Amino acid sequence: MIRCEECTQAVVAELLPNLDSDRRGVCIDVGVGTFSFYCQTFAELGFTTLAIEPMPVPEVHTLCKTHNIKLIEACLSDHDGTQTLYLGAWDGKLDANFNTLKSSWFGASQETKEVVSFSLQGLLNSFHPQKVTCLKLDVEGYEAVIINQLAQLPDYLVPDIVVFEYSSGSAEFSGAAIECLKILQNLDYRTAIIIDASTREKFIDLKCPPVEIDKIFSLGLSWGNIVALRYTLYPAQPISNVCAPYYEAAPEELTPEESSGQEEANVTNYISTYLEQIEADGEAGVIRNYIEPDQVIFDIGAGAGEWTKTVLDTHSGSQVHVFEPLTILYPELNANLGTAITNKQVVFNSAAVAATVGSQTFYYYENHPYYSTLFRSRPLSEEHFAMGTPQELQVLGITLDTYCQQHQIKRIHFAKIAAEGAELEVLRGAEKLLAKGKIDYLQFEYGGTYLESGISLQAVFAYLQHYQYLVFKIQPNGLEFRPEFLPTDEDFQYANYLAVHERFRALIIPDAEKWLDWGSLARYNAINPVEPRGVLHVGAHLGGEVWAYHNMGLKTAVFIEANPEVFPGLEGNLANYRQYLAENNLTGLEKVVAVHCAASNENGTVNFRITSLDQSSSILPLKIHSEVYPEIEETHQVEVVAKTLDTILEELEIHPAEVNLINFDIQGAELLALQGATNLLKYVDAINTEVSYVELYEGCGLIDDMDDFLEQYGFVRIATTTPYHRTWGDAFYIKRGVITMSCLGNLGRFGNSLLQYVYLKTYAKLYNLRVETPEWIGQYLFGHSDPPISRELPQFSQFTSNENHYTVLDGLFPQPIPPFRNVDFYALAQIHHSYYTINNHQDYYKFLFQPKLDVKTRLEPLWEKLRSRGMTVVGIHLRRGDYITSAKHLHEEMGWHHLYAAPSEWYLEWLKEIWSTLDSPVLFIASDDIDDVVEDFAEYNPVTSKILGADFPEAEFYPDFYLLSKCDILAISNSTFSFMAAVLNEEGRCFMRPYLPSKKLISFLPWKSCPILIDC
Repeated sequence: MIRCEECTQAVVAELLPNLDSDRRGVCIDVGVGTFSFYCQTFAELGFTTLAIEPMPVPEVHTLCKTHNIKLIEACLSDHDGTQTLYLGAWDGKLDANFNTLKSSWFGASQETKEVVSFSLQGLLNSFHPQKVTCLKLDVEGYEAVIINQLAQLPDYLVPDIVVFEYSSGSAEFSGAAIECLKILQNLDYRTAIIIDASTREKFIDLKCPPVEIDKIFSLGLSWGNIVALRYTLYPAQPISNVCAPYYEAAPEELTPEESSGQEEANVTNYISTYLEQIEADGEAGVIRNYIEPDQVIFDIGAGAGEWTKTVLDTHSGSQVHVFEPLTILYPELNANLGTAITNKQVVFNSAAVAATVGSQTFYYYENHPYYSTLFRSRPLSEEHFAMGTPQELQVLGITLDTYCQQHQIKRIHFAKIAAEGAELEVLRGAEKLLAKGKIDYLQFEYGGTYLESGISLQAVFAYLQHYQYLVFKIQPNGLEFRPEFLPTDEDFQYANYLAVHERFRALIIPDAEKWLDWGSLARYNAINPVEPRGVLHVGAHLGGEVWAYHNMGLKTAVFIEANPEVFPGLEGNLANYRQYLAENNLTGLEKVVAVHCAASNENGTVNFRITSLDQSSSILPLKIHSEVYPEIEETHQVEVVAKTLDTILEELEIHPAEVNLINFDIQGAELLALQGATNLLKYVDAINTEVSYVELYEGCGLIDDMDDFLEQYGFVRIATTTPYHRTWGDAFYIKRGVITMSCLGNLGRFGNSLLQYVYLKTYAKLYNLRVETPEWIGQYLFGHSDPPISRELPQFSQFTSNENHYTVLDGLFPQPIPPFRNVDFYALAQIHHSYYTINNHQDYYKFLFQPKLDVKTRLEPLWEKLRSRGMTVVGIHLRRGDYITSAKHLHEEMGWHHLYAAPSEWYLEWLKEIWSTLDSPVLFIASDDIDDVVEDFAEYNPVTSKILGADFPEAEFYPDFYLLSKCDILAISNSTFSFMAAVLNEEGRCFMRPYLPSKKLISFLPWKSCPILIDC
């Protein structure tokens, strides 16, 4: 037994602050009665409160005055006007608590009274609330009439919580409650908390109820209240804790039926050991609550297929991709799933899911096949559990990234991983999917197998949280949120966890913010914090955000609205804003503009489709939207002007640099609008936009399309939310910081260009920055295709100060915040190459300067000719050119004594020492003045690129560079050209360079040296 009304009020008091923490909504108490004053609870919690009671007793008048509650002496019915109220009676006396609008209701007397009546829409039209947080109904059998009107309300006015009374006293009474639940189920109400006078509280997931709604009273209900929560699947334990003080008997005194609690509402007919186990540990609840029909499911480590069978028995229409490498289990797996495999409900894969593709060693334990794994157990475990020595099997390994790419799977709705310690390996092979949030829910096991594989729960937490996943521990009574890793969880005891992409936060965590705080995201993100200057609000509706933009400190706000029925209201609200500033002598937005047109990818006209809820209107036809929200329909069409965003700003004479934020809410047409903003996107730093996961509107761009398009302009998605339905939500994109180098190709020659470019790219890779460059020869030689410089940025010069110089040196050491970004980098970047080796950048360095195939095809024959002339190719580079012609300027005026032309004699002296020790040597000489130096080496019969037949007019110097980078022995000049050839030379066994103090060549290691020796 439970004290029903007291308990219900306590539950509502627990829920309201969590679901509407800033008290934006109104709470409505319909049918106040003479006790259990919910309106008082609402008001004491700080909510704006309406009390609806046609015949309030004096105590209600006093209560409303005391708590500033708006008392409306009327009833709520299906129309505005008047209504016959049948006065209630109990035990032969009139009792206001049984007043009803139904003459057939058990408490109705023959005495009546005409009272004022409001429909729900009429009531709300009188008060214009921002939202409705709670609607409590105690209307003696009229609940279904009122609840049915919720479908006619705009979405933002549908209450977060509905509380209504029910009774099982007759088929009419129970039928009314069932009708209410079905209506709420269709309106996306998710949790129903049943507080019944004769048993404990029960929790029903309306999306996946344990029994059909029609049979809900088979759970032993008598009378009480139902608290329904829209969208939210609220955890059971906090509510059970609230209800506990209201039990009439202590828990140990309850009958077995009464003590069944939440589990009673989750009764199933399964009797197998496996099903009993997953029912007991909470996994069955996860299957019911977080998997839906017609979804793509992955079962990784399927064993005998019991989990997949449970999913298919629970949810029709789903397709499960099953992975199991152990063939010994296939007969049992086929017995469970054979029919489903034949019907293509199950796609079977004889493979292990891992971090890499290819053959994997799989350890098979014959005595305990379910312990078989990619990581062998420790000898102690094998002995303790009598596992025996495993057989080493070679099995096919595949990654989730590769599998989904091969099978064109765009999204995994739910993945279950039971990989016996290889869970982190599976996740590492899903890096691309996780980075894009393309796995919605991910269940994984934890236990002693983590010791065998050398991983930890903490490592799995960190990996998932890096990709913006929330982690919950699966408990018998629901999910326990783990916002941070708890060291006490690292106990190596068996448990299951559920990782949920952050976009579902508001659907799972009751008090979570529903929408993104994109102003803060712009300012404080780790990728590229930006200061908002101006906003382009596309799909502005009535411009309700104008004060938000004012408070953000913006200077410019352009509001674009296509709906001709809404646009006058937008203009009026913006006019009111300007007037308020003027009257109060306030500063705010300097430019506030309203534009009446549709945003699209081209200029012209389009049909604008107006719907019954004006905020769902679009230039695109409704599609799946009609299935998700069947109450919203297209009512008519109007032809409106369509313009590109670039055109709109041009006509307004607003420079794109004034607007660095875009806020989109145009119902599926966001991608079209972006395609018409190619110039604007050069200047935009951040975008907040509505996104679709399915084709809600015909032809609308999906979130993957948005990602792909915006990536071309340097944007990355850093936050996503789907607070009301999994098919749509909001996403926030930030443009990655940029580093440009306008001097590339002009500050120094080829060698310097390579040094500058490798620094630029390595630095950008380290800090996730974009690179923009001018045209330079590397684009032709190496196939680089960095975007051109889009706009002028402040210059960061290595030469301005010692501080800047050392900032450049330290830039390749990972730091939390980039030392510089959003600048034009001006530097030679002739840094010691240990900076690259210490931070393991060598492979990327060499990758950047691999010649394109067509370039290599033209040059490789030159190398083959050179190699054919001897067994040991000795290369020498002699720098002449401006080192000779500008010597006076370089040495006397600039003081750059290190830029000298080392004489041929130093090289000849060195050759004399080594030549006779070499196996069939051949000498190759390269120089920017080859005719001046080649005769100095005549005794060695030198070969030049010209002799080899080089013909490369696109970059005449490059054949020399290419051949130097392949020599077995290489002597360079004190020049970046040949130093870079040495760095890229992976075959060389000896490297020499001139050293002015000793006037001879010295040996050096390219990766442990400076490009230019300055100590001379």
